[in-house]
This record gives sequence, structure tokens and C-alpha cells, in this order.
Amino acid sequence: MSNSTTQANTTTQTSDFFDLHVSAFGYLNRYRVIGSGKKQFCAVTVAALRGSKDDVEYTYFDVIIRNQGISALLANYESQINDRNAKVLASVTLSDIYAETFGEQPVKASIKGRLIGLKSLEFG
Repeated sequence: MSNSTTQANTTTQTSDFFDLHVSAFGYLNRYRVIGSGKKQFCAVTVAALRGSKDDVEYTYFDVIIRNQGISALLANYESQINDRNAKVLASVTLSDIYAETFGEQPVKASIKGRLIGLKSLEFG
């Protein structure tokens, strides 16, 4: 018997940074435009679903949108997204998430990031 090490056929790319991508399915809320002029960008809150479908829990992500195509698409549905009685479901890809802390004791946190992909959009 011989000892040998096999390496899987994978594509290796050299990079100076690490990507953190999250796939989620949830409700879109609070679509808004922030800033003015050239420093203007769009943001939305994603209430991502998790857990059993019989006992759903939510994780909230407050994300900015840098992709102009996604911003334009969501701008068309701004009134539905911001309507508390409407349900706008989306399958999204998020990137660069981090917790931003605020408040005193107990410390509270908000999960921030970027919305970089929109796979589906459903209205219910």
C-alpha cells in the first residue's frame, strides 16, 4: 500500500480579500433612497425567514443596494414594499454582512450588508 494525497479538481483564485455571501428568502420592507446627488444610494430591509414553516422566525438585514438594475427594479415596486399590508417576498443574495452595535446595556445590534443578487420577487 502506498500513502498518497489526492487533491480535488478545484479552481483556485488568488485574492486579497474574502467574500461572505448569504442566500436568504424573506420579506422586503423599508425601501428608501439615502443621500443626494452623486452620493445617493438605495437601501432595503430583508426580513429573512428561518426555522420550521410551522414556527417561522425572522432575521433582519438592513442592506444597501449598489447594483443599478436591482435598484431600478425595486424602485418600480417601492409602494408595495413600503405598504405594511402588502407582502413582497424575495430570494436574495447578501454580501459583506456585519453587526453594527448601538445602545447601552444590554447592547443591541443591527445586521448590515449589501444586497448583490435578486433571484425572485413575489407579491402576495
